[in-house]
Amino acid sequence: MRLTDRDFDMLRYLADQGVASARQLAEKFFPSLARFRSRVWVLCHAGLVEAMPITTLKEVSQMSYFNTARDVLGASRTDVWKYKVYRLGPRYKKKWPSGVAPVPWTG
Repeated sequence: MRLTDRDFDMLRYLADQGVASARQLAEKFFPSLARFRSRVWVLCHAGLVEAMPITTLKEVSQMSYFNTARDVLGASRTDVWKYKVYRLGPRYKKKWPSGVAPVPWTG
């Protein structure tokens, strides 16, 4: 698999932010949500990025994950379990170019 400049930019962003929603990543790096989904699928299968339900944030967040989902994603209480957030994947290594530092995750 060949990584693009956009892939590296997105990895840097995830390293800085820790987690991000599909909407955040699509708006920042891709022309459409569909293009984001096809590329993130490749990155997820390579182990560089991983998707997880937003409800897993309740274990590491001091604020309510539901409030985060509602405010950031516009999710309703009944639909919150459908939303995912993205973080750096298990194959992410310190070898990546400077400026892309791994983010510790306890989840």
